Amino acid sequence: SAMLLKLLRAHDFLIDPLLKLCRAKLDKRYGMIRMLLLMLTDKKQARSLQLFDSKYKAEFTDLILQAIITAKTPPSMTVRQAFGPFFSRIRVQEFRVLFFDELARMMKRNPEQTTATCSVLFACIKNIGSGEIHAQFAPLLMEELKHS
Repeated sequence: SAMLLKLLRAHDFLIDPLLKLCRAKLDKRYGMIRMLLLMLTDKKQARSLQLFDSKYKAEFTDLILQAIITAKTPPSMTVRQAFGPFFSRIRVQEFRVLFFDELARMMKRNPEQTTATCSVLFACIKNIGSGEIHAQFAPLLMEELKHS
């Protein structure tokens, strides 16, 4: 895996085709997603961070929304955990804007899966001050628990 990260850093033109491949078979390519995210969010690599912020953050956001949060049958926890490095690069406000409304909608449709997804997401974002996010999400969770 260290060798692949080194290769990707040297040849970042490979990111687009690899990401396309991952989109096509998410359940089988979660390891590649994690590798791409580890490379793009490496704080020691200024170029990678710039690529992530300028180009790939939106693509990974879209992938997370479509393939995980709003999926009728969410992928396995391993797949959800593969996106952990993504959440190391976003701020609380970005999380709120990008994901909170959709998580709230999904909580009403499928509270069990949404809660499981949120537990993974919250574990990943603990370093960016997730207390605010937890405080916003707690009332939604309590409401669903009352109805269960």
